[in-house]
Amino acid sequence: MDSSMPSVNSLFAGRTVFLTGGSGFVGKVVIEKMLRDVPDMEKIFILVRAAKGKSAQQRWAEISHSVLFNNVRARCPWALDKVVPVEGDITIDDMGLSSENLKAVLEETSVVLHCAATVRFNDTLRSAIELNVKGVDRMISLCKRMTKLDCFLHCSTCYVNVDKQDEIEEKLYEVICDPRKLIDSWMSDEMLNGITASISKTYFNTYCFTKHIAEELVKRECVDLPTLILMHRGRTTDDISENVVVRPILRTLYSNLSSKYRYAR
Repeated sequence: MDSSMPSVNSLFAGRTVFLTGGSGFVGKVVIEKMLRDVPDMEKIFILVRAAKGKSAQQRWAEISHSVLFNNVRARCPWALDKVVPVEGDITIDDMGLSSENLKAVLEETSVVLHCAATVRFNDTLRSAIELNVKGVDRMISLCKRMTKLDCFLHCSTCYVNVDKQDEIEEKLYEVICDPRKLIDSWMSDEMLNGITASISKTYFNTYCFTKHIAEELVKRECVDLPTLILMHRGRTTDDISENVVVRPILRTLYSNLSSKYRYAR
């Protein structure tokens, strides 16, 4: 690491972060890491969907008392006060935020970590488009209205290149569909089922397909935003343990926070 670069903590000092997917695997790990190792961060809004009769606050209370946060509770319990759960849903415009929470998020956020997505390989194409493509479109729309935004990070996946062999280059590979055609789609379930059968020959499932389409959407729509696409690249193998890697997100942000559009591995 370049010793002339500032530390991750100093880079986030005084900043407010907005994170989606806070109840998911990646989101929870990111929150724990930031609370434990980025003490000078001002605040972190986490978007949490109300579910099973529980509010966003109740769901966050359960998450924060899980084993994952043992070290935070033991070493820096005060850091938990930096977390502000905001109830919302990525399938709704403005992320379904209340007017009060929307105002706070737009005015205070300088770093966005978009981790929310459906990761079901067998999800219907309509559902996958709604969450993995339209959800990203809604997040981009929100970012464009943030007055202090310095970085929008879209969390992608190595599986967008599932059809590639051997070494995967650090670039955005061409997609087979215009993102806008899916976002503005009026297609029936029958038509979408036909498309699912077609794309399965290349992407194998709706998850890989929609995550690849989302990358293209970010590329097209974020020209004027300081943006990162985070994914793990590597050699394609039959061993899933070699492909599924949770990368150190903070290390990537460390050197790219205030840059314009970059493609980050």
